[in-house]
Amino acid sequence: YNEKLFSIVDQHKLSDSLKYIKEKGAFYILSNANHPYILKLYDKYDDRVIKLSRKSLISANIDSRTSYEELLFTNIY
Repeated sequence: YNEKLFSIVDQHKLSDSLKYIKEKGAFYILSNANHPYILKLYDKYDDRVIKLSRKSLISANIDSRTSYEELLFTNIY
């Protein structure tokens, strides 16, 4: 995905939905881009944040398959 397919408005809606999920007593696991804005947006509920590194496997050119960092947010400890 990218900002055209999943806008910053969508990011805010998803972030707000975490409050609802937690109020219901449910658990969540969310992965997202490792970006300062994303970290600030989702790291407001004192939940667990894990930084992950992954290899991109989606590219016709094998040289474009580089490593990316992602953030994993969860209320599962």
